[in-house]
Amino acid sequence: MQNELPGVPGLIGGTVDYADGAEEELLGVMAEAGDRSSRSDELASHIHDWPTRYHLSRLRSNLLRPLNITEGIRIVDVGAGTGAIARYLGEQGASVLAVEGSEARARVAAQRCEDIENVEVVAGDIAALEVDEPFDMAVVVGVLEYAAAPVRGPDAGIRFLTQVAGLIGRHGALLLAIENKLGLKYLLGLPEDHLGEPGIGVEGYSADAVAQTFSRRRLASMLEEVGLTSHRWLFPFPDYKLPTVILGDSLYEFEDAALIIDQLIRNPVVAHDDESIPWMDSRGAHRSFVEAGMGPDVANSFLVVAGRDDMAIDRFFRRDEIAWLFGDERRSVWMRDRALVRRDSGLSVELRSGIDHKQQWLNRAVDDRVPFEVGRSIEQLAVAACRAGDLGSLSAILTRWLDAVDSDGVEVHKGETHPFSPIDQEPALPGVYLDINLDNFIERDEQGSGIAFIDTEWSASGPVSLPLVAYRALWYLARRMIDERGRHIWQPGITVGELAIELGALARVDTSNSLRERFLTAESQFQELVGGGKASLLANHIERLSSASVQRREETMRQLRVENEHRLRVIGELQAENEHRLRVIGELQAENEHRLRTIEELLDIRKVLDAEIEHLRSVVAQTQEAVDVEHSARLQLEETIRSSPLASFALRRRLP
Repeated sequence: MQNELPGVPGLIGGTVDYADGAEEELLGVMAEAGDRSSRSDELASHIHDWPTRYHLSRLRSNLLRPLNITEGIRIVDVGAGTGAIARYLGEQGASVLAVEGSEARARVAAQRCEDIENVEVVAGDIAALEVDEPFDMAVVVGVLEYAAAPVRGPDAGIRFLTQVAGLIGRHGALLLAIENKLGLKYLLGLPEDHLGEPGIGVEGYSADAVAQTFSRRRLASMLEEVGLTSHRWLFPFPDYKLPTVILGDSLYEFEDAALIIDQLIRNPVVAHDDESIPWMDSRGAHRSFVEAGMGPDVANSFLVVAGRDDMAIDRFFRRDEIAWLFGDERRSVWMRDRALVRRDSGLSVELRSGIDHKQQWLNRAVDDRVPFEVGRSIEQLAVAACRAGDLGSLSAILTRWLDAVDSDGVEVHKGETHPFSPIDQEPALPGVYLDINLDNFIERDEQGSGIAFIDTEWSASGPVSLPLVAYRALWYLARRMIDERGRHIWQPGITVGELAIELGALARVDTSNSLRERFLTAESQFQELVGGGKASLLANHIERLSSASVQRREETMRQLRVENEHRLRVIGELQAENEHRLRVIGELQAENEHRLRTIEELLDIRKVLDAEIEHLRSVVAQTQEAVDVEHSARLQLEETIRSSPLASFALRRRLP
């Protein structure tokens, strides 16, 4: 291993130029950050687009939280990116070697993990990696799709997995996260994550594609081909990048799997560009696939732990945990990790991390263990009534929910106020009813004999306004229906805000302009406390969400597709121009090579001619030397004649 450049981690083999353009910014963020932990609020405060969200979100580490990572375990993180996963593993006490092919990203990862001694970052190719002993686990998150790209050849994926499998010991495991080419979001028309076009993976990748994903069946066969025959499958939602819920494979085997999973995965398809929408009701489609026994095959992403035997896998999981619940993006002090656990007494939701907390007027309480209520949530019932176009049933469901809530009404006394406080003699509820969203209520049986309030995480310091929190719940129901493209009888162009008003009329809830303005103010202040950011900016965001509709988002998608097609045409023209330039360069290179060969031939001829000239010069010199000798001898003879009369006489007699 070598380290020749300042700021560059160890180098092994060659590096690649892969980047998403955020690397320099991220390097600056890491250099200035005082808290670089996996759930750092400081890092999350720098999120402003998809690349920074992917690299800095507090949700990234959720992917590995189902695993039992113990201190001292040896892990190699292959394709470590900017170090989000390596950082979390290091925080758990694992000894981590993070290998990243991009030098720019490796710099960021090294900076991110600088204060953790048990994490080492190197830049380069794992093919050049030499280790003294095998690792306990190899982590490959979002890498196989590029390593197995068709453009690299038909066996690129197997070659890569063979290299990775060679890094782990006999009882080691490979953790692999990748999108599903047949994932629900792709089946419902969302763009393929890597290539940006709908349908590419489902239809099949072209031979020059720079990335590809796989079906569950194909991925399993690839793992078996490299000797990893034991598998445990997990399914992160909405995907492996920013998971909020992760399901274990055994959950799909439950008799009530469709009901439970629909309760846990309320929004199975999320577009990270905030613009794309599925072409049909994603929640209804997901439930249908689960009911048909096809849920695992259409999960958006796979998280699979593979080994050479079951022992290699089992040690990384806690017994009887079948799902893991994390929640959406929020400040670290509010985050909680829970597991759905199968006990002899039934299912229970058990706390893994999280604390009671109070800030200003907002309280959060966590329960160590609560029974999991199996039943249809009020939200599920309301959505089903909307799908059926049954406004009578929908009104009855909303009324029954509101009556159950209103039964705990309280009198308001002067005291501490907060954004959700009642005004002008409004009906009031205890502060624990701050979050009465419909998914927090379960109908215990089909006869509707009881409604259970199952999640009392949030509460306010003082009573809350019943009309205000009820409108809030209906607004979130409307938003989910628009986001999921839920089927309903209203016009396709209806916005979130307009649908919330329609739902309010059915539930007999105040939806006046003044109340909607109060909701905007109160909700933005609530989100400011929970997630960070400025209330004014959050209010603008909520207003934009309120004006969202299926038609508007479809129009935006059409515009984006037109822009994308234009970009593709420009890229095609640039590629054609580049190919022309390459052909010209090739022709010039060929001509240059011909000239070089001609020059070499002329040089060889010159060498021969030079040798012949040199030989002739030598012959001339020898001839000249002989002439000079003869001339000298003649001169001597003439001199002798002149000096001797007798010799001269004799000579004259001889000479004619």
